[in-house]
Amino acid sequence: MTASEKETIYTFLEKSASWLKGYKVKLLDEVTFEDDFETIVKTEAPSQNSAAVQINNEPQENELNQEKAEEKKEQKLAVLAQKIETCTNCILHQKRSLTCPGTGVTSPFVLVIGNAPNETDNTTGQVFTGKSGELLDKMLSAIHLSKKINTYLTNIVKCMPPMNREPMPDEASACSGFLEAQIHTLKPSAILVLGRSAAQNILETSEGMNTLRGKWFEYNSIPLMVTYHPNDVLKNETLKRPVWEDLKVFRNKLLEINSEYDKSFKDEQLKGI
Repeated sequence: MTASEKETIYTFLEKSASWLKGYKVKLLDEVTFEDDFETIVKTEAPSQNSAAVQINNEPQENELNQEKAEEKKEQKLAVLAQKIETCTNCILHQKRSLTCPGTGVTSPFVLVIGNAPNETDNTTGQVFTGKSGELLDKMLSAIHLSKKINTYLTNIVKCMPPMNREPMPDEASACSGFLEAQIHTLKPSAILVLGRSAAQNILETSEGMNTLRGKWFEYNSIPLMVTYHPNDVLKNETLKRPVWEDLKVFRNKLLEINSEYDKSFKDEQLKGI
């Protein structure tokens, strides 16, 4: 209660007592009214310092929520990797040394999907290693993508096929649930598919690369483009030109979706990545 409210009540009581007695009554010789503490707390305007605390807390809460989301993604990917490690859904598990789930950031702007792990991948548990991986890194860097910054790399199958052959349809089908789970968890803004086998299995088509490459498709409402696999380029250097044309189209689409991916790459380059 405020001091003025208390004074009004006191005046009313004093007048009532005077009317009953027939003469002026003074209830108290000396009285001072003050606001109650609760009233001060509720009505007092926030200070500049308290406002600053509220403003500063907002980004801290956002950062905390983002960290929790990243941790949750990492946990899901770790569980998925364990399931892949014990998978026996197709014959590829019989000759594998290590499974190769994928590598990259947990909140990628782009998901890159290739055909299958190679011999080096099979011994390291990584994907796109060796000369093929070096060329892919250069391809991605040319359009400001990197597995260290804004990209995740994987294949349609997680075990190396014998003799480095392309995966068979039944092998890709047996592994499709893992790929679906990765896409659902990673939630990329766009997908880049490398190679005929990966493209035909993901798009469920028998069309060749000349028909599929450089065009936009959708996979679960995510924009998707197909181009040649780095292995194809290493075997045939004439494919460098069409791959570069495809990557330029892909980059233009990325800029339409969100130009921040481009800025993040430049920022990280300055940090020495």
